[in-house]
Amino acid sequence: LGLYGSDNPIRFRQPHREVTTMSDMLSFSFPSSYAITLAKDGRSFTLETPGLRLAGCRIGVASGQKQEFARGLALTPRSRNRVTISAASGHGPLTLDIRTAKVGSDAALTFSLALAPNASYRWVELAPLACLRLTRASHLFSHGRSMGGCHLWPLPAERAENSFESHFQCVVSFAKAKLHLSHPLRQKHISSIRGEVDGQTIADLQAVTRLEFPGGKKLVAEPLTLATVTDGFGALTAWGDAQASVPPPTEPQPVGWNSWDYYRWTITEDEVLANAEFIAADPVLSRHVKRIIVDDGWQYCYGEWEPNSNFPGGMASLAKRLRKMGFEPGLWLCPTAAEPHSRIAQWNTEMLARSEGGDPCLCFECMRRYGFIIDPTRDDSKRWLHDLFKRYADMGFGYFKLDFLAQTLHAPRFHRNVPRGQIMREIITPIHEAVKGRATLMGCGYVYDGGNDMIQITRAGSDIHSTWNETCTNAVSVAARFWASNRVWITDPDFAVCRGPDTSKDPDRGRLQCLYVFVMPDETKRGFSPNRLWSEGFDTIRHHEAQVLLSLVIINGGAVNLSDKLPVLNERGLDLIRRTVAAESGGAPLPLDLFSSERPSYWLQPTPKGYRTLLINWSEEPAELSLDLAPHGINATRARDFWTDATVPIKDNRVTATLKPHCCQLLEFKR
Repeated sequence: LGLYGSDNPIRFRQPHREVTTMSDMLSFSFPSSYAITLAKDGRSFTLETPGLRLAGCRIGVASGQKQEFARGLALTPRSRNRVTISAASGHGPLTLDIRTAKVGSDAALTFSLALAPNASYRWVELAPLACLRLTRASHLFSHGRSMGGCHLWPLPAERAENSFESHFQCVVSFAKAKLHLSHPLRQKHISSIRGEVDGQTIADLQAVTRLEFPGGKKLVAEPLTLATVTDGFGALTAWGDAQASVPPPTEPQPVGWNSWDYYRWTITEDEVLANAEFIAADPVLSRHVKRIIVDDGWQYCYGEWEPNSNFPGGMASLAKRLRKMGFEPGLWLCPTAAEPHSRIAQWNTEMLARSEGGDPCLCFECMRRYGFIIDPTRDDSKRWLHDLFKRYADMGFGYFKLDFLAQTLHAPRFHRNVPRGQIMREIITPIHEAVKGRATLMGCGYVYDGGNDMIQITRAGSDIHSTWNETCTNAVSVAARFWASNRVWITDPDFAVCRGPDTSKDPDRGRLQCLYVFVMPDETKRGFSPNRLWSEGFDTIRHHEAQVLLSLVIINGGAVNLSDKLPVLNERGLDLIRRTVAAESGGAPLPLDLFSSERPSYWLQPTPKGYRTLLINWSEEPAELSLDLAPHGINATRARDFWTDATVPIKDNRVTATLKPHCCQLLEFKR
């Protein structure tokens, strides 16, 4: 919600309205089996769709603390495939343009709402669809705007928080149909789909576009596409295919090693080289791991990107040494953050984004580390970004991990009133120009509305650590973004890690206590959740749980980056990561129970030589899982267990496994 600059976005609440009958309404039917009917009182409309009737739809407008619904709705047919609804509001006249469209092979409608404002506003929210109430829903799929942030809700939901906010795509499942709502990936303004879950009811469902500092005589919401479909996977995939302005790289990305998850801010030049040397000497890792990425901790501070005393040889020398060893060097930066003691924050305050009052403000925060935001709309900031990345590309760095990009939008004001949906492009354009053809850009915390034409890799999942809890959380967003893997971007599920009590011989395992930054002087509870202490380390995963984490990395079909201290893994740990990096790169996964589960247990992935299946028991009790291969056009009699190499017989063309808690079965099949 902070991306909107408000912790309390306005929700358009349905007021009391009188019920009217069909004979009192005006209707228009599209040739695609969709129809629209206006209420006689001119305040709402009903959509008839293939399989669903959406009654009582309103058009909403809001600014400041003022919200209202359009009145005086009047319908005007424009053609067989287009109709407009004109309406009045206290903010000015509204026009809702509705046209037939397609989501893959399915018929759809696209709604575009325009306001002719009668005054100047700090912000305006336009909702072409508001106050929708859906009953007897069986599942809700909501999608985050950046890495992580996706949720799967089997209904009725058992959770304390019932509000949701979805970006780009949202799917509500019913017994015989699914409602697919979507906005474009590339956006000028920030759009979302919001609502509340009450049992099997989705209440106050609304599609909203927020326009910051809007100007001009006509304000236009991002187009909303609405479709009722039977194939949710097809709808998500078709939407994703339509958003890609350039194809993703066709060659698999090199497997990498990244310093962050084990070392965090304690990384040193010597430790980078020690892990690189270990990889180079290992008969399996050396054939597959070809990228070494130095993450956060190498720099003096955010905003002043010079090596600190832990890198005495300098970054140019390190890049040269890594290249000589056969690795592509990679580097982490957060390009728009500037800590208070950085030179840019002290001497170049004109380059900093502003508070509402017009002064530089500390709008960056991560783990109690605060900073300013470098304003990417300024020409001097763009030159600074270009020169920074050109300098490190000139040193030989061929991969850049760009972090905390979404935090840029926490700044209330920029030098230019660039629409918020275009801020990512303001940041990435000078960086892309500086490294084009020489380096790969990976967006970590990249807001997807920046598009796919300049960023080759994006984070799909949330932050992963070598724990079961993070594995469970991360799996949801990896599944929810299957549509992007190798179609829009190469997706990164975050690190492939395995260190824990079964897989490591590290005497310092668990020593780093990064969560103590959250403990305040008056703290008495000695923990941050009912089941976890501040002092709990991020390396508690057991061997069988690590197999689940690494199986998800493999089944994702995208980026693979190790992040353990490799020399202290034992043979069980080394076997896990050797198998992971040597796995044949597969295509985009299909989480088969995406629209019925809280966390998918059944996965299917194509590979160049066949396919993989993954079954996961997320529960705390043993479970038998069974997958029929026939609906997927597969006929098999045997498979190979990826983690043990054992031959597994397949009876009646069905994969069946009895799995202990937190265990998985990853099988490979040949054509």
